[in-house]
Formats: sequence, structure tokens, C-alpha cells
Amino acid sequence: MTTVPVTCIVPARMASSRFPGKPLVDIGGLPLVVRSARRALDARCFERVVVATEDQVVVDVCRAHGLETILTPSFPTGTDRVAWAARELSTPWVLNLQGDEPVFPLELLRDLCGLLPTDPTALWTAADLG
Repeated sequence: MTTVPVTCIVPARMASSRFPGKPLVDIGGLPLVVRSARRALDARCFERVVVATEDQVVVDVCRAHGLETILTPSFPTGTDRVAWAARELSTPWVLNLQGDEPVFPLELLRDLCGLLPTDPTALWTAADLG
């Protein structure tokens, strides 16, 4: 686990142009966004895991599953939503885990937490180049 406190922000919205309602699609008995946020919790490297959404229904579902949430204004991208949430939460280190990544590799989440630099202008992106 990193010694730098890192917040994982999971952006999600119901109005996806390609797949409206995607955050609440049932995946093995749980909504997709819940599975994604729980994946971040399973990594055990984050100080906080927060679902950021503009949709009250997503807030309600996530809270019913014991997840922390923040209701955001409407934004054109998840990155905008994460940036806004990071400012509101006053957290200096953020990992953006998309709300549709319920099987993101735990070891990669842990590696990213451990690699966070001390440079506040740095940006990391995970990619499988194999």
C-alpha cells in the first residue's frame, strides 16, 4: 500500500450515448457501478473510494450498497466529473477507475497507488500493451 493517501473516484452516469443506464446494469446480481467500486475497495490501497455521478438514482443505489458517493453537476466527460469531485473532496491524489471496469486487475490498481509520484502535475494511465 502507498504511504500517500489516494482517493479512487469512480465516475458514472446514466445518460451514456452508447449505453444509456449502463451503471445500473445487473452483473451477477449487482449493478455494474457497484461491482466497479467494490473492485477498488478490494485493492485495499485507497484511503477512500467514491462514486461520482450526476444521477440521484446512482447515488441511491450505491449508498444502499454501502458505497460513498458524491452528486456532481452534469459534465460532458467522466474526467471532468472526477476533476470536480477531487476538488470538492479536497484530495490531492486521485485514481480514476471508470464505473464500467468491474474486473480491473487488483495488482495493477495497487501498482498505480504505489507509483504515484510526488509531482502534483503528473498523470498516469494504465494500459495493457501485451
